[in-house]
Amino acid sequence: MSWLDTYRAFARYNRWMNERLYALAAELDDADRKRDLGACFGSLHDTLGHLVLADRVVGPVYR
Repeated sequence: MSWLDTYRAFARYNRWMNERLYALAAELDDADRKRDLGACFGSLHDTLGHLVLADRVVGPVYR
């Protein structure tokens, strides 16, 4: 498998996992999603925001 194939596989996995994660997060009410959990980014909402930003910054590199 070439490096390009590997990166494409990572991108497919990332899309698949994001879809699953966002679907589960959508089942939470707004207060639960924004509640501070003491995690690295605080709330699940902020963690998802970080993922969106990272995908937008790094994503174009892999296309």
